[in-house]
Amino acid sequence: EEAAERFSLFTKCVESVQETNREFEEGKITHTAAVNFFCDMTAKEKYPYSHGIRSDIAEEMSVFGVSPADLKSHKEKMSKVVRLGMEDEQALLSSDKSDEDLGMVDLESCVDSEIYDYDNIEDIVLNRDYVCAYYAFQANK
Repeated sequence: EEAAERFSLFTKCVESVQETNREFEEGKITHTAAVNFFCDMTAKEKYPYSHGIRSDIAEEMSVFGVSPADLKSHKEKMSKVVRLGMEDEQALLSSDKSDEDLGMVDLESCVDSEIYDYDNIEDIVLNRDYVCAYYAFQANK
């Protein structure tokens, strides 16, 4: 399923961003990282950006499509989100080992890009956090 593959790519990206920013805070490196447009892309999808992008490929990949700035309402943002399959999402959430059943992730509360910005990236720890951040990432891409 595509949503599960993209979630896996996004999760790896967030973990890489967290590690890079930890190393920056520890003074080991001189740069920081952030979640960006490429976080859920495959190597094949990223290739045109690092090797020159043709306009026909860009249009096909919706690079010049609707800008996140053009999407103002939660409803419009939520319409862009492709949820994980119910079984996949439930399996991730149940692996958080929480004593309470919090149910499925509430999409309404997962559309704000601040969820995964630099100041909040370290708060993404539980699978529920990753799922919510992934949905927010999609909504704001």
